Amino acid sequence: MDQIRFDRLARMVGGRASRRAALVALAGAGLGIAGVDEAAAKCGRNKPCGLCKRCRNGRCEKRKNGSICAVDGGMCQGKKCICPSDAWLCKQAPACCDTGQACFVDVFGAAGCGACPVVGDLCVDDVPQCGQFGPEVFEVCGCVTSVEGRTVCSSGFFDCVDCATDQDCTDAFGVPAVCLSVAAECSGCDSSTICMTATCEAPLAGAASGRGRALKRWPRSRITPTASR
Repeated sequence: MDQIRFDRLARMVGGRASRRAALVALAGAGLGIAGVDEAAAKCGRNKPCGLCKRCRNGRCEKRKNGSICAVDGGMCQGKKCICPSDAWLCKQAPACCDTGQACFVDVFGAAGCGACPVVGDLCVDDVPQCGQFGPEVFEVCGCVTSVEGRTVCSSGFFDCVDCATDQDCTDAFGVPAVCLSVAAECSGCDSSTICMTATCEAPLAGAASGRGRALKRWPRSRITPTASR
């Protein structure tokens, strides 16, 4: 049952009748709520189904496993569009961006993959996503720029360290890391700098800084899925 027929019948119930009353009347006519919900569930040009479903005769149908859902290797597995292990999904394109690339969207809505942009201030600037180190939605990596002007794709694990160079942080962590300038009130540190991992990988279980403290994680909420061109 389409929306136009519903509106006509609703008006027959009375100009001031509630939607609930209209539905009751429709149910009495043998149409019922299911018919209304069916109309609302239809897909179309302005109501897409998702990457691993397709719109057929106004209804969303699941695509077969292995169907191509994104450029550069994205394939459907169940309800999800999965990229190769060294890439992540830029849904707006849709395309599989290499780890270390951001998903850019221009003013016209066109999207594509590109090198990480410079991120001057982690507390003020958007931190574009540049990878995924695990299957969960919070296991994402973001573009960060060090005090030396080096931009990397980081998993966001950090510690409060009074650093001056990226090497200071690599020495402190024992793995590639960068030194970032961050306001103390934003990072929760006493110093105006922090050390952060320089790769899009989860640290080993129990990993700690040179001071023996467990690494913290930069808030997932500060990482955005796209960057602007």
